[in-house]
Amino acid sequence: MNEKEILDTYTALIKKFEPKCKKFDGAVAVEIIRDALQSEGFNVSEKDVYIQGIPIEIDLLIARQGVFPERRILFRPEDVLVALEIKSRGAFGEQALTTIAKNFKMIKKACKSIKCIYVTISERKSYPKKPTYENINAPAYTLFWNSGPEDNQEFSDTGEWKLFIEELRK
Repeated sequence: MNEKEILDTYTALIKKFEPKCKKFDGAVAVEIIRDALQSEGFNVSEKDVYIQGIPIEIDLLIARQGVFPERRILFRPEDVLVALEIKSRGAFGEQALTTIAKNFKMIKKACKSIKCIYVTISERKSYPKKPTYENINAPAYTLFWNSGPEDNQEFSDTGEWKLFIEELRK
Protein backbone atom coordinates (compact mmCIF):
# COMPACT_ATOMS: atom_id res chain seq x y z
CA MET A 1 0.00 0.00 0.00
CA ASN A 2 1.45 3.39 -0.92
CA GLU A 3 0.66 6.80 0.55
CA LYS A 4 -1.95 7.63 -2.11
CA GLU A 5 -3.82 4.40 -1.34
CA ILE A 6 -3.61 5.20 2.37
CA LEU A 7 -5.12 8.66 1.84
CA ASP A 8 -7.80 7.42 -0.57
CA THR A 9 -8.84 4.59 1.76
CA TYR A 10 -8.91 6.95 4.75
CA THR A 11 -10.96 9.69 3.06
CA ALA A 12 -13.43 7.23 1.54
CA LEU A 13 -14.15 5.59 4.88
CA ILE A 14 -14.52 8.77 6.94
CA LYS A 15 -16.94 10.18 4.34
CA LYS A 16 -19.21 7.19 5.03
CA PHE A 17 -19.49 7.99 8.73
CA GLU A 18 -21.87 10.76 9.73
CA PRO A 19 -21.91 12.80 11.85
CA LYS A 20 -18.21 13.65 11.93
CA CYS A 21 -16.40 11.94 14.79
CA LYS A 22 -12.72 12.58 15.60
CA LYS A 23 -12.44 9.28 17.51
CA PHE A 24 -13.66 7.40 14.42
CA ASP A 25 -11.23 9.34 12.19
CA GLY A 26 -8.38 8.38 14.51
CA ALA A 27 -9.38 4.72 14.68
CA VAL A 28 -9.59 4.56 10.89
CA ALA A 29 -6.11 6.11 10.57
CA VAL A 30 -4.61 3.53 12.93
CA GLU A 31 -6.28 0.60 11.13
CA ILE A 32 -5.18 1.81 7.69
CA ILE A 33 -1.57 2.38 8.81
CA ARG A 34 -1.68 -1.05 10.47
CA ASP A 35 -2.82 -2.69 7.22
CA ALA A 36 -0.17 -0.82 5.23
CA LEU A 37 2.59 -1.92 7.62
CA GLN A 38 1.41 -5.52 7.53
CA SER A 39 1.50 -5.43 3.74
CA GLU A 40 5.16 -4.37 4.08
CA GLY A 41 5.84 -7.52 6.12
CA PHE A 42 6.03 -6.06 9.64
CA ASN A 43 4.67 -7.92 12.68
CA VAL A 44 2.16 -5.24 13.71
CA SER A 45 0.00 -5.35 16.83
CA GLU A 46 -3.72 -4.80 17.13
CA LYS A 47 -4.61 -1.17 17.85
CA ASP A 48 -4.55 0.17 21.41
CA VAL A 49 -2.06 -2.14 23.08
CA TYR A 50 0.24 -2.13 26.10
CA ILE A 51 3.81 -2.92 27.04
CA GLN A 52 4.22 -4.72 30.36
CA GLY A 53 5.18 -2.23 33.09
CA ILE A 54 4.30 0.91 31.09
CA PRO A 55 0.93 2.40 32.12
CA ILE A 56 -0.05 3.97 28.78
CA GLU A 57 -2.09 2.80 25.82
CA ILE A 58 -0.08 2.70 22.58
CA ASP A 59 -1.71 3.02 19.15
CA LEU A 60 0.42 0.35 17.44
CA LEU A 61 3.54 -1.67 18.12
CA ILE A 62 5.89 -3.45 15.77
CA ALA A 63 7.18 -6.58 17.45
CA ARG A 64 9.87 -9.10 16.67
CA GLN A 65 8.80 -11.77 14.19
CA GLY A 66 7.15 -14.75 15.87
CA VAL A 67 6.03 -12.79 18.94
CA PHE A 68 2.47 -13.34 20.14
CA PRO A 69 1.28 -10.98 22.88
CA GLU A 70 -0.82 -12.11 25.80
CA ARG A 71 -4.50 -11.71 24.92
CA ARG A 72 -3.40 -9.83 21.78
CA ILE A 73 -2.76 -6.65 23.80
CA LEU A 74 0.07 -7.16 26.31
CA PHE A 75 3.66 -7.26 25.04
CA ARG A 76 6.88 -7.88 26.92
CA PRO A 77 9.26 -4.91 26.50
CA GLU A 78 12.00 -7.08 25.01
CA ASP A 79 9.62 -8.22 22.24
CA VAL A 80 8.84 -4.69 21.03
CA LEU A 81 10.88 -2.99 18.32
CA VAL A 82 8.81 0.16 17.65
CA ALA A 83 6.01 2.06 19.42
CA LEU A 84 3.86 4.18 17.11
CA GLU A 85 1.68 7.18 17.86
CA ILE A 86 -0.72 7.55 14.92
CA LYS A 87 -2.88 10.58 14.11
CA SER A 88 -5.28 11.19 11.27
CA ARG A 89 -4.94 14.96 10.92
CA GLY A 90 -2.06 15.85 13.17
CA ALA A 91 -1.70 16.60 16.86
CA PHE A 92 -3.18 19.86 18.07
CA GLY A 93 -1.60 22.19 20.56
CA GLU A 94 1.17 22.34 23.09
CA GLN A 95 -0.55 19.82 25.39
CA ALA A 96 -0.57 17.17 22.64
CA LEU A 97 3.15 17.69 22.03
CA THR A 98 3.87 17.44 25.74
CA THR A 99 1.84 14.24 26.08
CA ILE A 100 3.49 12.56 23.08
CA ALA A 101 6.99 13.49 24.29
CA LYS A 102 6.21 12.35 27.86
CA ASN A 103 4.80 9.00 26.68
CA PHE A 104 7.77 8.36 24.40
CA LYS A 105 10.16 9.22 27.23
CA MET A 106 8.34 6.76 29.53
CA ILE A 107 8.61 3.99 26.91
CA LYS A 108 12.33 4.66 26.31
CA LYS A 109 13.01 4.75 30.06
CA ALA A 110 11.40 1.32 30.47
CA CYS A 111 13.25 -0.18 27.49
CA LYS A 112 15.95 1.77 25.68
CA SER A 113 15.85 -0.51 22.64
CA ILE A 114 12.27 0.46 21.70
CA LYS A 115 12.14 3.10 18.95
CA CYS A 116 9.27 5.58 19.27
CA ILE A 117 7.82 7.17 16.13
CA TYR A 118 4.97 9.60 15.42
CA VAL A 119 3.01 9.28 12.14
CA THR A 120 0.13 11.36 10.84
CA ILE A 121 -1.79 10.95 7.60
CA SER A 122 -2.04 14.72 7.13
CA GLU A 123 -1.12 18.01 8.74
CA ARG A 124 -1.16 21.69 7.84
CA LYS A 125 2.38 22.59 6.79
CA SER A 126 2.05 26.05 8.33
CA TYR A 127 0.82 24.80 11.73
CA PRO A 128 3.47 25.90 14.25
CA LYS A 129 2.67 23.24 16.88
CA LYS A 130 2.98 20.18 14.63
CA PRO A 131 5.10 17.34 16.04
CA THR A 132 8.72 17.39 14.92
CA TYR A 133 11.80 15.55 16.11
CA GLU A 134 12.79 18.67 18.03
CA ASN A 135 9.57 19.02 20.04
CA ILE A 136 8.77 15.34 20.75
CA ASN A 137 12.35 13.98 20.78
CA ALA A 138 11.46 11.26 18.27
CA PRO A 139 11.05 10.86 14.52
CA ALA A 140 7.85 12.43 13.18
CA TYR A 141 6.42 11.56 9.77
CA THR A 142 3.66 13.37 7.89
CA LEU A 143 2.34 11.61 4.79
CA PHE A 144 0.46 14.61 3.33
CA TRP A 145 0.28 18.36 3.83
CA ASN A 146 -3.32 19.56 3.75
CA SER A 147 -4.78 22.94 2.90
CA GLY A 148 -8.15 24.46 2.25
CA PRO A 149 -11.46 24.20 4.08
CA GLU A 150 -12.13 20.99 6.02
CA ASP A 151 -14.96 19.89 3.72
CA ASN A 152 -12.82 20.35 0.57
CA GLN A 153 -9.21 19.77 1.56
CA GLU A 154 -6.36 19.56 -0.89
CA PHE A 155 -3.47 17.19 -0.15
CA SER A 156 0.14 17.20 -1.31
CA ASP A 157 2.38 14.18 -0.82
CA THR A 158 5.43 14.75 1.39
CA GLY A 159 7.32 11.62 0.29
CA GLU A 160 7.80 10.67 3.93
CA TRP A 161 6.00 7.29 3.76
CA LYS A 162 8.98 5.81 1.92
CA LEU A 163 11.37 7.35 4.47
CA PHE A 164 9.26 5.97 7.32
CA ILE A 165 9.32 2.43 5.86
CA GLU A 166 13.08 2.71 5.30
CA GLU A 167 13.59 3.73 8.94
CA LEU A 168 11.50 0.77 10.13
CA ARG A 169 13.57 -1.65 8.05
CA LYS A 170 16.83 -0.52 9.74
